[in-house]
Amino acid sequence: MTKTQLARIAIALVVALFLWGLVEILGGGPSGVDTTRVIPAIDADAVTAITIERAGETTELARAAGGWTVNGYRADAPQAAEFLAVVADSVEGTLVAQSPSSHARLGVDADSGAVVRLEGADGVAAEIVVGKQGRAFSTAYVRAVDADAVYQVPQNLTMMTRRSEADWRDKTIVRAAPVDVGAVEVLRDGRRYRLERGPPWAFADGAAADSAAVERLLQRLASVETQGVYFATPAQVDSLDFGRPDRRLIVEGRGGDILADLAMLDADNRVWVRGANVPTVFQLFEWRANELTPADSTLRAAN
Repeated sequence: MTKTQLARIAIALVVALFLWGLVEILGGGPSGVDTTRVIPAIDADAVTAITIERAGETTELARAAGGWTVNGYRADAPQAAEFLAVVADSVEGTLVAQSPSSHARLGVDADSGAVVRLEGADGVAAEIVVGKQGRAFSTAYVRAVDADAVYQVPQNLTMMTRRSEADWRDKTIVRAAPVDVGAVEVLRDGRRYRLERGPPWAFADGAAADSAAVERLLQRLASVETQGVYFATPAQVDSLDFGRPDRRLIVEGRGGDILADLAMLDADNRVWVRGANVPTVFQLFEWRANELTPADSTLRAAN
């Protein structure tokens, strides 16, 4: 066999290995391997609670009227729905290991895995252990709690189960469609003013308002979410006195209904925010609070 022939064979082997590796990376496993359901099919509508236990921490998502709660707080509805859809409807994967000796390496052992428990009216419907991210992007290693076999599933369950309580919570402070707003009242720096829908928009005292500036304010009120560390701790909540707020923002609907009633306290370049009759205390950066409670001079029409 000549050197040229040997070189061609070597090149062919390198190409074959490269293509095999590419298939492994993109396909997430050997070609032609059938997928298997890791847990039985579950009626998502019948699931009443999802518990995630990981590293000594427990996160409990519970179905509530109009949505979900997480550890007793209002949960981010889209995130909860997405997670439920994945764990109840789509947990199928390819077999990657069958021995308990592989559990620690794949992160599905008792010490490092996240135990996900789905419950319904009749009790526990399914339990799985979610481990490390799989070989392919946005995959995870998963096994049933009572089984040794480990599967790679094509969902990013690893990242989902590592979300903190704050990540799961609903961060919405205000959501008021501009077309629904009938009046805005602001207290800031000891000054109070009220804007009312016309046409055109005007101050309650009859002074003309800058329509473009009012429109910008309405757009900002359309969706306001907490920032920074998101929420005050229980200890911080106890130390904050909202009886005499530094700012107050009231947003009324066209029929006079209250869309938002927020008290705000300024502290160290951030602002703590609490809605009327709502125990949750949110955080805003000062610049964001300034946008939502602008000085009345910035909203007045030029003479």
